Amino acid sequence: MKTTMMVAALAAYAALGAADPVSTALERKLLPGGNYIVYDNMLKAVYEADLAADEAWTACKTPAEFAARQRIVRTALMEALGGFPERCPLNVVSTGRVVRDGYTVEKIYFESQPHHHVTANLFLPDPVKFPGKRPGIVVPCGHSTNGKAASAYQRGSLQAAQAGMVALCYDPIDQGERVQCRKNPNLWSCGAHNNVGRRAELLGWNTARFRTWDGIRALDVLASRPEVDPSRLGVMGHSGGGTMSSWIMALDDRIACAAPSGFLSTVRTVCEQCGPQDAEQFVFGELAFGFNHLGHILLRAPSPALFCSSHGDFFPFSGVVETSRRARAVYAMLGKPDAFALSDTIGPHHWHESTRTRAVAWMNHWLQGGPVPAPMQTHRNLQFGFDYKNVDTGLAYEAKGLAHMRKTKWEASATPTGNTLDLPGERTVYDIMKDEADRAKAARPALTADVVRRVAGIRSADKIAFTVCEASEKDGVASAVLVQDDGTPVPVVTVGAGEPVLLVGDATKRADLAPHVKRLVAAGCRVTVADIRGFGETAAAKHVFYGIKSPDEELAQLGCLVGVPLVGRRAEDIIAAAKYMGGFPDRGSAQNRGGGPLRPQMGGGRPVRLIALGRAAIPAAHAFASARALFSRIETINAPCAWAELFADDAKPTRFADVVHNAWRFYDWVDLLKH
Repeated sequence: MKTTMMVAALAAYAALGAADPVSTALERKLLPGGNYIVYDNMLKAVYEADLAADEAWTACKTPAEFAARQRIVRTALMEALGGFPERCPLNVVSTGRVVRDGYTVEKIYFESQPHHHVTANLFLPDPVKFPGKRPGIVVPCGHSTNGKAASAYQRGSLQAAQAGMVALCYDPIDQGERVQCRKNPNLWSCGAHNNVGRRAELLGWNTARFRTWDGIRALDVLASRPEVDPSRLGVMGHSGGGTMSSWIMALDDRIACAAPSGFLSTVRTVCEQCGPQDAEQFVFGELAFGFNHLGHILLRAPSPALFCSSHGDFFPFSGVVETSRRARAVYAMLGKPDAFALSDTIGPHHWHESTRTRAVAWMNHWLQGGPVPAPMQTHRNLQFGFDYKNVDTGLAYEAKGLAHMRKTKWEASATPTGNTLDLPGERTVYDIMKDEADRAKAARPALTADVVRRVAGIRSADKIAFTVCEASEKDGVASAVLVQDDGTPVPVVTVGAGEPVLLVGDATKRADLAPHVKRLVAAGCRVTVADIRGFGETAAAKHVFYGIKSPDEELAQLGCLVGVPLVGRRAEDIIAAAKYMGGFPDRGSAQNRGGGPLRPQMGGGRPVRLIALGRAAIPAAHAFASARALFSRIETINAPCAWAELFADDAKPTRFADVVHNAWRFYDWVDLLKH
């Protein structure tokens, strides 16, 4: 009877052209306006875990305690990276030499993995002025579209060569000559690194794994050169090159000296002020096992490290001050106070001439016995009036735009065409991941609910507790906010009578689901619409994630830092809503309505029919497979592609919010629909 009356009322409102109770109820806000509840909770978790990691490092009071912590964290870090590939022959190919004043540039490419080539420029000092074996320095590039050809990175490399050191500046994937995405040649730099990272996450890998390994193999190239003393190796770089300098110095014991620039701060201040950044800057769960920005420095302590930063950098200077203070204290405890220094300069995010020059002086001091570098104040004057046009910048050629760069083979190019994809048998990171995906699929264990819960970090249904708040009912529409034990709210609106249906979608406005609700009510269903975290009213976040405007990308990456998959937490939101509907036993519900137990709600104890729209289908499938008794069946509408399609098509878009770390080794998300 109630359903018939509701259907009649909806028809009457439609005939009058007036807003109906369903649309009105779905439009009503259940959370405070402008709220960032989900974002704030996740940022709080990052802040606390990062601070705890800092304090764990500085809590070590003896060198023995500190060494033990280094071993524990490094082991966990290597596991989180997914390990490194086996070394293959480098097969270095030299394609030309260019003689300059005081140095020579050799253009080379080599294999970091079989048929996966890295292009590089090798800067060699004048052998007459600097005879014998020299120190070697790897110079990773930042996110310059033209990679190693960028003036700043060429300039730093030639400065090192003019000081008597061999410098190897190489292209990262998706920059310079190293196109990776065959189907979308316009996918480049940060966006491309994230495209790689989203697929790598499914394998328990990440972009940092590929990029760090390229840097380690670049060290292998240096160590194999007759001009280089392999016992004197260093690394320096800025921005993305500062990131990779930080990874390489943390994970390769051959690094005797490092000078990362424009990356390190604290994880918490970076996330708060500009968001968690791109895929190679962290690995899944790093804060959970105690690795952070301070850890990048301290995993190699007391090896000499120059921490380079600019006051106006978007990597917050407040975090720089905090991390350098803690690092300095640890170096002092280890008896090497002079082996750590902060190089801070004025200006924005850039590898300033002053910073490069001091980094080279730092390398000169620690790798070949040069004088102690002068204080930073004496270097700052170098950046006033500095003009790249009036100084030697090596083989740099600045392309005017991406399209022009693709058509131009500049002087720094090492391959015949300026594109490694044209090399015979070239394999991209996507090819490598597809092969690994095939191997992993063939070795999958049996799929069970326990496996799904463990992989996605989903608690069993009896452990998912919530409190019903702001409950009200008007015109046959009930609404409430389910507040879970971690403080996350799940707004729910219920209308109709009959078969219980839980509807979740990826809309930013709950009212967008009104047509689906009306259709189901007309079919004799009692429908609950739930805003799972990152959708609907809980969608607010603070930062745009490298061109991805949906806020759940930031939420996903914040969760990644502390080892909490967003898909798994969304699945718990769905399970909570299903328990609310069906009145299943709910632990911790005594707080509801003055202390009384949560009584069976709309479904009267019946299993719930689950309908998921769009990207909500992925967490819905996880909820369905991990808490099967709660649901009668599952239906999806306009669902994302299967994960298998991501490995088959390197250009197919996806998001960090829609993948689960290491899940491919156990299932594809579409497998859960029939589990």
